[in-house]
Amino acid sequence: ELARLEYTAVNSIRSASNLTTAKLQYDAAKTAVDAARAKGAATSDFGTNYWKLADQKVEIDRYEAKEAAITKATNELARLEYT
Repeated sequence: ELARLEYTAVNSIRSASNLTTAKLQYDAAKTAVDAARAKGAATSDFGTNYWKLADQKVEIDRYEAKEAAITKATNELARLEYT
């Protein structure tokens, strides 16, 4: 599951469909990692792909924050009244 993570590079999530895919991938990988860790696996057991999990979470959070900021700005612009 870790090897399947696609959205680990900065600004790699560019659309809502990318976000959906990224979340599904992240959830599947996190579930697999958590299960393996519960059975005693160490971080080093996952190899270099382990760090992709944190990177993808950062990208998910970054995209969601950007979308929230855009929505807020759009709403503020809509409130402006020109006289």
